[in-house]
Formats: sequence, C-alpha cells, structure tokens
Amino acid sequence: MAGRATLNPVAIDDTRWEHGNVFLDASRSIRLHYIDCLPPKPAVGAILLVHGLPQTSYQFRHVITPLSDAGYRVIAPDYRGAGESSHPKTGFDKTTIANDLHTLVYSVLGIKDKIHVIG
Repeated sequence: MAGRATLNPVAIDDTRWEHGNVFLDASRSIRLHYIDCLPPKPAVGAILLVHGLPQTSYQFRHVITPLSDAGYRVIAPDYRGAGESSHPKTGFDKTTIANDLHTLVYSVLGIKDKIHVIG
C-alpha cells in the first residue's frame, strides 16, 4: 500500500551473504552461526561485527553489505547463547566468547591477517 509506513523501510541486499554454522568442540555441543559477506572485488581487509547483549547479528543487517561494497570481507556471528547459535548452560564469560570468535575467524574461516573488530 502506497504511503504506508513499514518497520523496515530500507531494502537490504543480502544476496552475497553466506550463512554458516560451525561446531567449536569435539562433542558438537557449541555451535556458532555466522554471516560471511565477501566483497565484489578482492578484499582490502576483514571486519568482525560483534553484537551486544541481548542483540544478534541481525542488528548489523543495514551495514553488512555497504561495508562489503567498500572492499571488506564482513563476518557477523551470533555468539554462543544468541540468535541461531547454540545456547549452552556455561561459557558466557568474555574470555570464552573471545576464544570462540578467534577460532571462527582464524581456524574456521582461515583468515591470516589482522582484522577490524566492531562491537
């Protein structure tokens, strides 16, 4: 309907978004969901978008593609206990969550260089 307000008035281009899930432990009880958006040309760097509590990677939906269009590989995970990631009973301290994100970026996604962290 023309002239009617919407909750999300700006179209979001998510055509380059790849959704992934990775288990971080041998027992396959800790699963992280993430969005990985590659730039249209060779990347000039990588950006890790870290949401706050109680948000999820969804909070970054308006900036993922523009940052990628600027030449960055953009990674937006849901850390443990949030969004589409698993919700374990423990492991919500900053050190554990940082280790999870480090494993995702360097071991799973294979990024070798330093990254920019926003969050």
